[in-house]
Amino acid sequence: LFSTGSEFYVQDHFKVSRKLTLDLGVRYEYMPPFVEWHNRYATFVVDPSLAGYGTLIPAKDGSIEERSLQRPDRNNFSPRLGLAWQATANTVIRAGYGIFYDSTAQGTFSDLPAGNPPFYLDTQIATGNTSATSSVIVKNGFAADALKPEVLAGRAVFNQFPYDFPDALTQQWNLNMQRALPKNMVVSAAYIGSNTVHRRWSAIDLNQPSPGSTAINSRRLFPNQSTITTSLPEGRGNYQALELKLERRFAGGFSTLNGYTWSHAMITDSGPNTRVMQRERGLSPEDMRQRFFSTIIWDIPVGKGRRWVSNGTVSQIIGGWQFSTLFVAQAGLPYTPGQSANTMNWTGANRPNRIGDGNLASGERTPDRWFDKAAFATATPFILGNSGSNIIWAPGVVNLDTTLSRTFQLTERFKLDFRSEFFNVLNEAHLAAPNMTVDVANGGAISSTDTPGRQIQFGMKLIF
Repeated sequence: LFSTGSEFYVQDHFKVSRKLTLDLGVRYEYMPPFVEWHNRYATFVVDPSLAGYGTLIPAKDGSIEERSLQRPDRNNFSPRLGLAWQATANTVIRAGYGIFYDSTAQGTFSDLPAGNPPFYLDTQIATGNTSATSSVIVKNGFAADALKPEVLAGRAVFNQFPYDFPDALTQQWNLNMQRALPKNMVVSAAYIGSNTVHRRWSAIDLNQPSPGSTAINSRRLFPNQSTITTSLPEGRGNYQALELKLERRFAGGFSTLNGYTWSHAMITDSGPNTRVMQRERGLSPEDMRQRFFSTIIWDIPVGKGRRWVSNGTVSQIIGGWQFSTLFVAQAGLPYTPGQSANTMNWTGANRPNRIGDGNLASGERTPDRWFDKAAFATATPFILGNSGSNIIWAPGVVNLDTTLSRTFQLTERFKLDFRSEFFNVLNEAHLAAPNMTVDVANGGAISSTDTPGRQIQFGMKLIF
């Protein structure tokens, strides 16, 4: 497979006045669809209004549309705007806006039309996850005809890529006010935002069986095929944030950088029922509402050229050390509850019914009961549970790392850099997400951590 893209841009810097500066520009990006050198490419037609419905259509010589089976996206123009305005002697206001594109280059082979017969063969053997009764018996192994094309009825896995697939488009903007304070201090406040359309949904099964009690394949749109995987440009996303920062630039052997972010991220994603392209709008799995960090770099004032013990042998031994820290406190991320019971009798995800909030007050949470399982009930057979996505909050993180380091001047040419690094100094348990399966014994419990406990490491580097 190969594809060759092109990008062009024009940008200029304008000094409008002594206090106002503008940056204006525009980019053009073109990333044509993938083609196969010898047209060994085919796609499965799922649109009943098109010729070849329900069959594989191979690529052929001709235009890029005929070779790639996809319409190129040729209108990716990206304006850029930036400004800086010196409101007062110590205050600067900056703003920016831009449009950015994400290539639809198919990174997942399972979504490519190249993964279709007769150029590539993928079969799905009936197991407990894909049918009511598994046909796989471990001691017998796979059947001798498992990969024979002539017996693929109900087992063939096909791929389909939409003819119209615009590149994902993200608009980003920001407004920032920065003010200089005495003693090398700078404070800033910023509003950050972005909005994305045509975000790619990957590994969507267009041939997912509908809920029901009959055999799995009989409820598929194409009963003679198994999974028909596609990608769709249907996703959306929105991010809004307030960012505060306080910085003391390095002077007198000390600097610090401190920041706080409050943010909110929403997405529109594919729901469990991909057969009807059910959409869900809810919290992004990356919706970290609050985050605070603080860093310090401090040249300990002991040793040659410093405040205390600046001369003599003792200064050579105990002087010249630097101490630094990184402290982080952040909220947890949201997760989606599920159930083990396949009440839909299908190949998609199963959701429970939500009969309460589920999130416990902070004082009630324990690793054995992080959220309330009683707020969820097993869904009614063949009816998808009403529980939404990303509604249970996982634990946050509080962590402190420190470093103690020094550079020894061995000779005029050689230096020895020594570092001692302490991770998770307070030895806090950084809990992982709870088990989100609500109808099992350990549902709602946390059984692992995301990061290890306290760790200490030493390093040396010879510089010459």
